[in-house]
Amino acid sequence: MDERSMRRVVCVGDLVVDAGARTVERDGHPIHVTKLSFDLLLALIEAAPEALSTEALMDRVWENRVVSPATVAKRVEMLRQALSDDAAGARYVVLVRGYGYRLATPEPMERTAESKAAALPVRETHSTRRFRSLGTLILAMATLAALFLLFLPRDDDPPPSERSIAVLPFESLSDAPEDRWFAEGLAEEIGHSLARTGDLLVAGQTSTLAYGSTVSEARAVGTALGVAHLLTGTVRRDGERVRVVTRLTATADGFQLWSEAFDETMEDALAVQRKIAERVAGQLRGRDAKRDFPDPAASSSSPQAYALYLQAVSLSPYPSGPKMGVAQALIERVVELDPGFALGWTRLAAIHGRRLYFDPAYPLAPDESIRIIREAVDRALAIDPTIGESYANLAGLAWAFDQDLARTAGLLEQAVRLDPWNLQVLGLARDFMRAIGDLEGSRDLGAYILRRDPLCVSCRTQYAGTLECLGDFEEAERQAQVVEDMAPGYPVAGALGNISLARGDLAEAESRYARAEDPLQRLAGRALLQHARGDTAAARRSLAQLMEGPDSYWSVQSSTAAALGKKALALEALRRGMQSKPLFVQGTICAPYFDPLRDDPQWQELMLALGRNADGSQAVSFEMPPLPGYSISGSE
Repeated sequence: MDERSMRRVVCVGDLVVDAGARTVERDGHPIHVTKLSFDLLLALIEAAPEALSTEALMDRVWENRVVSPATVAKRVEMLRQALSDDAAGARYVVLVRGYGYRLATPEPMERTAESKAAALPVRETHSTRRFRSLGTLILAMATLAALFLLFLPRDDDPPPSERSIAVLPFESLSDAPEDRWFAEGLAEEIGHSLARTGDLLVAGQTSTLAYGSTVSEARAVGTALGVAHLLTGTVRRDGERVRVVTRLTATADGFQLWSEAFDETMEDALAVQRKIAERVAGQLRGRDAKRDFPDPAASSSSPQAYALYLQAVSLSPYPSGPKMGVAQALIERVVELDPGFALGWTRLAAIHGRRLYFDPAYPLAPDESIRIIREAVDRALAIDPTIGESYANLAGLAWAFDQDLARTAGLLEQAVRLDPWNLQVLGLARDFMRAIGDLEGSRDLGAYILRRDPLCVSCRTQYAGTLECLGDFEEAERQAQVVEDMAPGYPVAGALGNISLARGDLAEAESRYARAEDPLQRLAGRALLQHARGDTAAARRSLAQLMEGPDSYWSVQSSTAAALGKKALALEALRRGMQSKPLFVQGTICAPYFDPLRDDPQWQELMLALGRNADGSQAVSFEMPPLPGYSISGSE
């Protein structure tokens, strides 16, 4: 916020918000609002009466952090809870469908700091308050209701294990971006250390990022994430000194079980990470606390390099993010400062691999990138051959660029055996199982991943797609609807429309197709509806228009053409997909829309090219190693 905004005291309905002192009052009584929630409120105040897009809120509130639309939605919910707002009659924040959020009140009334007290009577008697966008309020209520119902425990659900925990992002007490990255990377690595014990269930990073650093609603967070404990912390860096204060909270009652402050030099940052992990493990594991667990980070010998590594970890989420270029520069400096640090080389390989496949701004040619990845993995394994993620990096190369599925399977099995706690490794294994035709295995592993990372939108989307491939349309629809509610605008409207169409509900299908933000997705839905209504001429015209779209739309083009019985067009689009994204084609062909093609000789040739048997059955063996301490269903 600019200097002027930081001096402002404004009235928002019956609230008095002091931007400089960062306080909120109602009727003279202070209201506790956490840092991120206050930043969100302040951003909406500065924009009023205009709305802010979800992307703009990400930039203003989270700045250089990597977050998702689900994170913004959850933070809005938490702000409402702090303000005792009622979604049935929102007084402060409403959702603008498909765009973002704005204040429910008119422009805030500005007051000087000196007149803050005088503002109270005016605020109470002010009669010109207006409410905006009441229609969007209904959607906001539906979104929050869907999230609540999704995570509401049933009477027959067992309580979360006492050995379960979510490590929320640590809050930096400095506004410097590098300090925030350091704090968040420290929390993530502590979560990794706890997961490596093999007998603690640790919530995934995507879900923990949705909650920021607050525990004001410990029970709700515990219910949503399925954990019995929360670890939170604050980090203050002052020159070469760092102070970390951590708290362990029981989600059942919000009771603080343990708290400790660590005052160290930056040279001891790695030691602080280990101490915190050991203390927390001791609280959760009792007598087993002293049992050793793997700690690949221990190979770091440079405090400066490790601090940069933590920043890079924060900025390089799986599979990609907007700050991957910054993360790459940081990790290159890490391995320069500490060439004996195995995790540094592993992360360098991972960043280049993800950018090569997912980042259109990545500047390196594939041959050069693959050379860097292989050399980095070789360096990592020469230092520490027990890091499973290094084998996962090699598996990604073997799958994406060599199309050697047998080698991919062997490398992935090794990766999971070594790092069964690592959700990125497990996610790659889940996707590979679907690609080779092991749909049941992919479904079961996807369910396990969602148990640990329930707010991961891409994970839930992938799970819904696998369910659809298996013919479980009812559960696929439920999961896709949850995705749409969690992240408005996420591209699942077409899938929901297809499910409605499959059961013959054309009106519902039309409504769902219309919600797709991509015009070519809407066009595909129109072609399918026209075909279902018997207007074949119109359907052909819509399909022809769709096929004129960019080659990158091969997936929707091929599935629509197949559903309309245009086999040659469908196969042509799939071949184009194979030239650019063969992994995605392997994961797509299980969809029921391709059923009309499965007896075609050209389809059988395609199956062989994709590493399947001619009939589409699984040709490559992949044995999922057991996940220590848990069954796939998550029971201990």
